[in-house]
Amino acid sequence: AAIAGLGSQQEALGSNPAATGVIRGLEQEIDALSKTAEQRELDQRLQKAGVTLASQEGQTIAALVRERFEVKAAIEAEEEARRKAELAANRAAARGILEQDTARQRVQDLIIGLRDELDVLRESDPVQREMIRLREQLAAATPKETKEVENLIAALNLEDEARRDFEENAAIVRGAVSDIVSGLRNGENAFEVLADTALRA
Repeated sequence: AAIAGLGSQQEALGSNPAATGVIRGLEQEIDALSKTAEQRELDQRLQKAGVTLASQEGQTIAALVRERFEVKAAIEAEEEARRKAELAANRAAARGILEQDTARQRVQDLIIGLRDELDVLRESDPVQREMIRLREQLAAATPKETKEVENLIAALNLEDEARRDFEENAAIVRGAVSDIVSGLRNGENAFEVLADTALRA
């Protein structure tokens, strides 16, 4: 029953030219997709010439098509090699330019740094000396921000001076107390010890 049904379907397709054309077209497309570009071109050339591959003319056409694809492949390989060589050369040139620019930038940074150091040595105001050292960090600062930094540096300098004065005075006091205690232990007159300590301070 199944065979009879298949036979009836084939008969139905045979009686439908449109369906038969679609089927043959799909079969040709599948056949074309399974072939290489060289095989597809060979089929087209043979069909255009109206000869078969088995004929002498067909063999000549096949040899010429094969040679054409070999030459084309060689040209494409040469072009690809040239393109890669140009790309490598361009990259090397760009890398060289970048390295040269980097070296030049290092030299410029060194010059700027040395000039800043010279400006610091020439500046007597400690606040301005510190502002010169911070010149690069303050490059993007607004005038208000720069002034605020300057005020903070001045305040820090005052605090540092006060701390140093306190430490110096504390050292003097410690020394004086030590002298007084030592003198009293040695039996010296307290007033004389105080007088000597005041003179040394």
